[in-house]
Amino acid sequence: MDHEVTIGIVDNDRFVLPSLKTSITELLPDAKVIWTTADGGEAVQYCLRAATRPKVLLVDMSMERVSGISVCRRIRARISKVGILAMTAYSLDKYTEKASLAGAQGIVGKADEQQIVTALRTVASGGTWGDGFESPLTAHVRLKNQSGMSAVLTDREFEIMDSFAAGMSIKAISETLNITPETVKKHGQRAMHKLGATSRWQAVAMWLNAEA
Repeated sequence: MDHEVTIGIVDNDRFVLPSLKTSITELLPDAKVIWTTADGGEAVQYCLRAATRPKVLLVDMSMERVSGISVCRRIRARISKVGILAMTAYSLDKYTEKASLAGAQGIVGKADEQQIVTALRTVASGGTWGDGFESPLTAHVRLKNQSGMSAVLTDREFEIMDSFAAGMSIKAISETLNITPETVKKHGQRAMHKLGATSRWQAVAMWLNAEA
């Protein structure tokens, strides 16, 4: 493993983020947590930009607006340069297959700090944690070559669809993303047309099915 492993953490529980950062720093001295965020969309952008890209992303599977599965897929379909380690407070069985299909390199229990650190070390070294997980490059090639519906959407349209799927209103989305309601509607309409849906509700149903 490199002398210093850079790590990014995304978890929508803002109270958990500081403790996770502290635990990882204490238990993994050769690692540096370069950022934490409670926003899945922000985590995606950090990972896609070279200046803020960590070696490993630790991502919670259960998030409110942009799901952990969506975060994994959006990153892995675009790049192979970040190792992704999923974590969950629920049974690992609930998310293992979904995390693997979305391009993660492993999954750990959120409450097991020692396991998180050991898995981070493994993923940072280019390995996988658990059965059924692929390397970043293998997963990237697979997802990049898939003609999934998400591939045709822009990042903003992706955010809008994730928000609609989470049950958010146009007003709530506009406030969260700091854009006007008219802009939300415009991106929603474009996404709907790209997905081949005739209504927002049909588009959401298609989106939820694709993200399952």
